This record gives sequence, structure tokens and C-alpha cells, in this order.
Amino acid sequence: MKGLVIKEALVIWKSFKLQFIISAILLIVGIISTESVMFFYIPVICSSFGIGSFSFDEICHWNKYLTALPYDKKDIISSKYIITFILAFISIILTSSAILICMLSENTFNLSEFYIQIAAMTAMSLLLPTIVFPFYVKFGTTKGRIISLMTSGVCCGVIIVFLNYKSKVNSIILKIFAAFNSEILLLLSFIAGICILFVISWLI
Repeated sequence: MKGLVIKEALVIWKSFKLQFIISAILLIVGIISTESVMFFYIPVICSSFGIGSFSFDEICHWNKYLTALPYDKKDIISSKYIITFILAFISIILTSSAILICMLSENTFNLSEFYIQIAAMTAMSLLLPTIVFPFYVKFGTTKGRIISLMTSGVCCGVIIVFLNYKSKVNSIILKIFAAFNSEILLLLSFIAGICILFVISWLI
């Protein structure tokens, strides 16, 4: 399994260098300009890497080589979920740290809003592959790509709505936070829920 994960990492690195550069630029520009908007695109970009690896496997006829290797289809799929989770975790850490830096530099740090940002990053980095991966596995990359585009469109729509109504959305979410005795417990529950959905998608 370790070899498959390394293979996925190498394929992603060689195939998506431009996306990595764009993500780095967004991160740097966001920190310099203290615009947290920039950070919301990074988890979405990172979530697309695992999806793209399905297409590269099909183009390279990777399945033909499986007969000569001690792996089955389940191992291949598991490696994609693992590398996707690793990339999601890294993107969440980087973007959350960048948001924290921006908040502290402007003296606008608010714990509840910071929790909201972490929750949003988690959802954006894991929900897309959670929804799309089973379709890629079952129907192939052609039909899976249609579902991926539709889901990406929905994610972009959510981002646009959030940006246009950021203050209203934040106030609603803050009210939800206020209804709970523990904000950190609510955050952990949300992240756990996203991770559970990710694991269910993995096991389907």
C-alpha cells in the first residue's frame, strides 16, 4: 500500500505542478493582502488532485499492469483516498494557519469565526472527492467527470454565495455556535461528520 500511495503522490506532483504553484501564489497573496477569500480556493484545488489521478490511470492503462502486481482494485482505490486525505489535511493546516496570521496581523481575531473558517476548509477539501470518487469507480472517468463538473459547479456557487453574503452567513453560523455550550465540540462534531462521510464513500 505504501508503494501505491507514493505512486499517487508522484503522479499528482508531476501532473499538477501548475496547480501547486497557483495554490502557493494564492496563499502568499492572501497573507500579504490579508484577504482570506484567497484561501478558500486552495482546498478545492487540492481536492481535485485525487480526482485527476483517475483520468491519468486510464490514459496510461494502469489497470493492465495490475495483473503483474500484488494489488487488487480495492488497494488502488484505497491509495487514492489516502493521498486525497493527506493533501486535504495539509491544505487545511496551511490555510487555517494563514487565516490565523491574517486575523492576528489585523487584530481581528475571533475564535468563533476562526472555527467557521476551519469547518469551511474541511468541507471544501473532502466533500468533493467524497461525492465524486464512487462515481469514478463505478462508471469510469467519462461519466464520473460529468458528476465532478456538476459538483465543482455547486462548490463554486457556494463560494460565490458565501462571498456575497459573508456577513449574513457568518451571523447565522455564529448563532448556531452560540446555541451550543462548547464551540470546539461543535467544530469537532462537524469535522468528524465530514470524515465519516469520507470513510463511507471509501467503503462503498
